[in-house]
Amino acid sequence: MKSIVMKNLRFLLFSFLAISVNAQEWVNYTNGLHVNDMVQDGDVLWIATNGGLVQRDINTGENTYFTRGDSPIPSNLVRSLAIDSEHNLWLSTDRGSAIFDGTDWTLFYDKSGILALDNDGRMILAESGGIHWWDGQDFETVETSLTSDYQVKDIIVDAASNDIWLTYNTFGIFYLFRHNDQGLTRFNHENTPLPFESSTNNPLLLDAENRLWLGTYSGLFRLDDEVWLDFSTSTSGFPQGVIDAIGRSADGNIWVIVTEWANGSLNGSLVEIKNDDSFIIHNFPESIDKKTDFSFIKFLPSFTPTIHIGTDEMGLWEYDFSSWERIPTNQSKLSRNSIRQIFIDCATSYISTGLNYGITENNTQFAIKEGEWVFTKTGDLPAALNNAWRVKIVDKTGDGTFWVHVEDTLYSVKNGNWSVPVLPDIMEGVAEINSLIHHEPDGKRWLLETYHAFIFHETSDGWQIFDRMEHGALGGNYEAYFTHPRTGDFWLASANGISRYDGQEWSVIKPSNLEGIYTDWVDDMEVDSDGTVWAVTRNGVLKIEDNIPEVFVSDIPGFENYRFNSITFDQQNRMWLGLYNAIALLDDGEWILFDNKNSGVPNGFINELEIDIAGNLWIGSGSGGLAIYNEKGLPEYFLSDSTLIPDSLHTIDDIAFTVSPNPVLRSATLDVEITDSNELDKTSQLIFYNNLGQWIHTIPICSKDVRLALESFALPAGVYFLQLQHDSKSSTRKVILH
Repeated sequence: MKSIVMKNLRFLLFSFLAISVNAQEWVNYTNGLHVNDMVQDGDVLWIATNGGLVQRDINTGENTYFTRGDSPIPSNLVRSLAIDSEHNLWLSTDRGSAIFDGTDWTLFYDKSGILALDNDGRMILAESGGIHWWDGQDFETVETSLTSDYQVKDIIVDAASNDIWLTYNTFGIFYLFRHNDQGLTRFNHENTPLPFESSTNNPLLLDAENRLWLGTYSGLFRLDDEVWLDFSTSTSGFPQGVIDAIGRSADGNIWVIVTEWANGSLNGSLVEIKNDDSFIIHNFPESIDKKTDFSFIKFLPSFTPTIHIGTDEMGLWEYDFSSWERIPTNQSKLSRNSIRQIFIDCATSYISTGLNYGITENNTQFAIKEGEWVFTKTGDLPAALNNAWRVKIVDKTGDGTFWVHVEDTLYSVKNGNWSVPVLPDIMEGVAEINSLIHHEPDGKRWLLETYHAFIFHETSDGWQIFDRMEHGALGGNYEAYFTHPRTGDFWLASANGISRYDGQEWSVIKPSNLEGIYTDWVDDMEVDSDGTVWAVTRNGVLKIEDNIPEVFVSDIPGFENYRFNSITFDQQNRMWLGLYNAIALLDDGEWILFDNKNSGVPNGFINELEIDIAGNLWIGSGSGGLAIYNEKGLPEYFLSDSTLIPDSLHTIDDIAFTVSPNPVLRSATLDVEITDSNELDKTSQLIFYNNLGQWIHTIPICSKDVRLALESFALPAGVYFLQLQHDSKSSTRKVILH
């Protein structure tokens, strides 16, 4: 989702430091499909997602989004929600908690846990180290002596006794705790019939008779006056499996979601349990059954009783006991499906799906020819793609040839004709040729075989072959590589350091030989405008001049988590470093730190940083989605949902077409659907322009459903415009690549 609102900010920081956020400098694009919690306050439904906070007007269906880009929420990963007695919204994230009164925010960066309201109207926040009560000014804390290995999964308060019940898990072991005046009591497999294993949720519920219902990895349990009942085994025909969620309807019936992995698929059941312990199974719609994990089930007070169910990958659903409706919680969904690359040549679309944890049926090669799906079989190619462990389209060359990696062989295809390119004889004996990893400026290729770590270099005199002892690039992580723009040397990062080939011999730089660097794992490399090579290890940054490395930095002032992930340089040759939940900028010898307290940086490992031609910093995070930052203020096309087109590209919007997903990964596929009724001809084409209106690529089209493999265009992150031209007509759409 891309958030579109901005509220007044009031920070309450226990360090007594107040810093404001400029909404015009940051924007976040996140995914709201993973729903974690939900709470209703009158006509407003608040939804907690992995991509931020959603405020939904129940009457109009309008959604308002809050993310790190334009609000002070501590993280886009919102775990828990609650409404206090004054109708303030409380939210808890993995990076802190907050109170929102509709205008102002009060932030607690040192508190992250699960929220609940006690019988005295005080807000409870439970986390691994303690249980906290808010008195309106500060927190009262009771330490639980639980280490950070424990994670709170659910919390409820007994309306009669004011006992607090919590579920925890650690290393897959299940624990139930009760806190009252006698302190903290632990229940597990040693002193109850509860199972040893923990599920991902472990939900709790107290019914009208104050009986405790408990969902576990191995079924449903109920505690009644110190007597345990294993509901799953004591009730004949009750579905077996993991209890994902528990809810109670106005008539007192208990509702549970049970999932079980069977026959190669995930089977879900929505079970209604009546007061006499009889039950009814309600079927899920096919669109979500067997496709998702479930997060919660809740009943909302309304004139028409309805159930709301949160899912892992399929969003938020509403069930009125007769039909299902999906409530959208995402405004801008990032691409994250299993299809890795698609190549289009007008007549045929060649589609390659990526490695999917050994499920070979999801790792095969298909083709769409003249609108029909064709499965590439053994007889069509020299390899049995229907049984291939890995199938990947790895490159496209200027003459229209593209290369496909299948198991242990590289193939090329041009104009629909497949062939095995001439490769060194030694390739016949290697276990796996991983990919075509790099083209030099003159078109010569570098190939990599990961199992034995052979590297192959194409030269004018034929192929050179280097074994692992020669090149020294070992242990995987072959992600950062380049041909040096000044020396022509080939540089390759790996888990064994940095390997460099100068055209005659290899040399290896071992970061661990330098003081303060304890690993040879290199995550990123970059060449600045002066030709200096910079390399990022997990605990430091190396500066390499004249092929001599030195430790440039191993800690950032004010930043305690020394995990370095990525590096880039802007037009002023300033260094930007991606850290964990933060970004550091080196500006004129001074470090500036962007974190969740003073910026819109997303949460998680900052794995990718890139500067586009407009000076925008593109940020790819491990769990917080995509973010964009510009210290001079973001261009209007990031802050508006309208399609802002440069004057040079203004056309009459007289051809209807759509593009999705948008934003889209540069390594993913962009789907273009032309809904105009006119038939296409030789004048039909798609043209890429950058955000200045400058031409980049022209793609002839002959189908109204076009799939573009963006990786083949090698475009940097940024805003682009895709113009559809047909005869004398044209239309333009804005596309964001990251």
